[in-house]
Amino acid sequence: MADWLAGDHLVWFILDAVEQLDTSAFHAGRRTGGVGRAGYDPEMLVALLIYAYASGQRSSRRIERLCGDHVAYRVLCAQDAPDHTTIARFRAEHDDAFTDLFAQVLRLCAQAQMVRIESIAIDGTKIAANASKSANRSRQWVREQARRIAEAAVSDAAAVDAGEDAAEAAAGGPAAGPPAEMKTPAGRVGAIKKAMEEIRRQDARDAEADAADQARQER
Repeated sequence: MADWLAGDHLVWFILDAVEQLDTSAFHAGRRTGGVGRAGYDPEMLVALLIYAYASGQRSSRRIERLCGDHVAYRVLCAQDAPDHTTIARFRAEHDDAFTDLFAQVLRLCAQAQMVRIESIAIDGTKIAANASKSANRSRQWVREQARRIAEAAVSDAAAVDAGEDAAEAAAGGPAAGPPAEMKTPAGRVGAIKKAMEEIRRQDARDAEADAADQARQER
């Protein structure tokens, strides 16, 4: 997967940054053996959430989908995509520790000129920087804004997930995914042909109805 993204892609920086920081707080209670599969690597989940939140993605369901079809997310999770429940639970269980680490990584990104803190959006609104500040005050501003961004992202993500959970419950469960036949080329081709035939029948019926209406109007 090393050649899937450019060498200077933000994903690589985040992965390397997380590796250099203290992540011991995320390992408590992690399943590493016994019955069932081992728990997901905490560093992977941390890096995944940092990249997602810094990119404006808050929904755990959306992040789960991106892990399946977006190259950057597939690299982050090493093609072992966690489901949205795992993502949301990890964030909730490590709320404070994740917020702290997220803020640290944002500061590292800013210091290394990988991102501009003021370009990261909170709820779609970019933070306005004060270019007239002294270097010392600018450093303080970066610290404060990194923390603010991290706290807002975590809070917003929790609210988004809660809203989606409520909507799913109200709908009687998760939305149905694509039909099983869509998983194979032959199944997809068959489904496409079936859909095309149905569309032709619908168009023919509509054309007949239009012709009948036209005939009645001309009488």
